[in-house]
Amino acid sequence: MKAFFIQEYKFLILFFSIFLMSIFGVNAVGVNYLDIAFVPAFFPYELAMALFTILFWFFISKKDSPLRMNSKSFTSEKNLSHFLLPTIIAIPLLLTITFTYTTTKNFDWVIFLKLVGVSIAVGFNEEFVFRLVGLNAVLRHTSPVKAMLISSLIFGLFHLTNLFSGMGSIVIFQVINASLLGFVFAYIYLKTGSIFYTVILHGLWDFSSFSSAQFVNKEYALANFPFVIFLTPLFLFFIAKDLKKDRNNKN
Repeated sequence: MKAFFIQEYKFLILFFSIFLMSIFGVNAVGVNYLDIAFVPAFFPYELAMALFTILFWFFISKKDSPLRMNSKSFTSEKNLSHFLLPTIIAIPLLLTITFTYTTTKNFDWVIFLKLVGVSIAVGFNEEFVFRLVGLNAVLRHTSPVKAMLISSLIFGLFHLTNLFSGMGSIVIFQVINASLLGFVFAYIYLKTGSIFYTVILHGLWDFSSFSSAQFVNKEYALANFPFVIFLTPLFLFFIAKDLKKDRNNKN
């Protein structure tokens, strides 16, 4: 029995548990992912998934994937500076988007707070599953770059669950975007040694997406794609620069 709960099986159990819970949630809500009623209705399900994931990690995966909260890598890792520019660009854009939403006619503070709660829950839930547990499990069998690619692809495919919310072909763009972002988050996690930086970035990113559909309209939510298309390659550019620097140092 002890051999069964190796790191890889723990990730598979956690992944399929969250996968099925997500499908159940979007079906129970019965509202399209881009509908203004989706996020408030999905709020309790997302909180339940985040709580399940954190408890699963605490009782089953903690020894395999520690948080390393005392890591000094945030201040000592020089490579982290490569992520400062994308972050400096991302946060003002997100704040500008948030300000735009809060000034719309259909703005509601209760719904706004639910959006914040869902974004935080998603950040913890998905980063714990796919980076803290998942990425560490894949790293046992392959190189860091391949592990980042595999884990980010799994992360992207996870978003196929939104097909059950009636998104249709739009979900393809979400899968591609999530895969690219998953690679970015995986690299930041490996470089910093801490999951909390990616939790913050993930939460900010999702908050922008959720807010656009909630306070404006579906079409405006789709307009976020140019923002995504611009910012994600910027992250990837700095990652490529970092990888090239690492290769040169090794040679």
